[in-house]
Amino acid sequence: MKHCAIGALVGLLALSGANAQKGNRKGHENMAKIVPDRLIPAAPVLNVNDALKAFTIHEDFVIEAVVAEPLVDKPVALAFDARGRMWVCEMRGYMADIDGTTEDKPQGRIVILEDTTGDGKVDKRIVFLDDILLPRSIALVPGGILFGDQQNLYFVNNDNDKPRGNPKVLDPKYAQGGNVEHKSNGMMPAIDNWMYNAKSAYRYKFQHGQLVKEATSFRGQWGISQDNLGRLFFNSNSTMLIGDRVLPNLLEGNKSVKMKVGITDRVGSNAVHPSRVTPGLNRAYISSLNGYKSNTIDPKTFKLTNCTAACGPVIYRGSNFPEEFNGWSFICESGIQMIKAVKVDYADDGHIKGSHPLGEKEFLTSTDERFRPVNIHNAPDGSLYLVDLYHGIIQHKTYMTSYLREQTLSRNLEGPGLGQGRIYRIRAKSKPLAKVPNLENADTKELIAQFASPTGALRDLAQQQLIGRQADPAPVRLALINAVSKK
Repeated sequence: MKHCAIGALVGLLALSGANAQKGNRKGHENMAKIVPDRLIPAAPVLNVNDALKAFTIHEDFVIEAVVAEPLVDKPVALAFDARGRMWVCEMRGYMADIDGTTEDKPQGRIVILEDTTGDGKVDKRIVFLDDILLPRSIALVPGGILFGDQQNLYFVNNDNDKPRGNPKVLDPKYAQGGNVEHKSNGMMPAIDNWMYNAKSAYRYKFQHGQLVKEATSFRGQWGISQDNLGRLFFNSNSTMLIGDRVLPNLLEGNKSVKMKVGITDRVGSNAVHPSRVTPGLNRAYISSLNGYKSNTIDPKTFKLTNCTAACGPVIYRGSNFPEEFNGWSFICESGIQMIKAVKVDYADDGHIKGSHPLGEKEFLTSTDERFRPVNIHNAPDGSLYLVDLYHGIIQHKTYMTSYLREQTLSRNLEGPGLGQGRIYRIRAKSKPLAKVPNLENADTKELIAQFASPTGALRDLAQQQLIGRQADPAPVRLALINAVSKK
């Protein structure tokens, strides 16, 4: 009997040690669940066809799969090349189990995904790089690619879709400090020919095989975008959208002048309207029903009221959506399976404001708890491409509470740790997609002609090609002047 008691005590201590959560807060001992079990649906792994049935989207639009497992695995970011192919970061090491035990194992990939048949779906996958530690950023540059992992920014030569030589560290402090949720990401090529990042105070250029790094304003947490004038937009987990009122570094030219004026505006509200109850949130236990003074989720509807996992914003700059949607922002909320649309308005006083023409109805929601939208990109065909991690766990172990652990395990959201992921296309019903030209072999005249394209992604790709080739700026400048004068 004595041995049994000792054994039970040892087992209890071991269990309590295993379940001790870094994310628990002092004074938050009451983590009782508040959503009735009868209201919580199961969370099985859905194949992509069934996952599509779980979506509710604005009546004028369609969501369709471009690629799903096994051709993609835990995607988090992508970049389009001059042929219209996707280069995708697969963060396979992210929270593969409830404790993130394999996080330090390099198992991420950079893959090239291509539609070779022209049917709008990926049918070819090339693993360009393997065994990367939590890859998070990618940019295509002359001769190769830049990519960021958990710590460094690298360059690797591209030789006919194969790496030539080993990746070279160009910035050993690219993603310095913090955990995986709070590290630099993005490497978005902007109109001014700099590459910008979220969760970062630096911008980059890659010139003549060398990296140029320069200070800029600190922006955001995960994901970054730009409007047609080159103003940057970003967000944080609890702020849906933030926008720069002026062009990057416009007020930072004179290093001896310390500007005290703020250059950013919060754009729109942080209110969210998910289509299902949302118990699987890290702080959902914070409720008046549990004696707290505030509510994370509505104590009557049991739905989140304000965003807690906003990420991956994009300013739509395409040709497929109805004209009134140009310049709108579309923002991921990965914790509650939805995409929010915000109409971006520019006031006469220079401030940026946001409105919500859809009211309390979100642009896209899903009842599938494993749907984890983490990034959205303007695509060369004029649509939006939506990156879905498709994973039961979205919260990093650093912040996971005992409450969320129980929620995760009770609905078997821990697995599978690998092997799932989707990228979707969002397009309008009323307009055709743009034809995607191969700009890789286009001459200077053909590239300049793309500046008149209504598809922002094609304009960006053409600009990147011209800069990469160090094209004569005179005809480019003339073309831009003519394009502006016609408007």
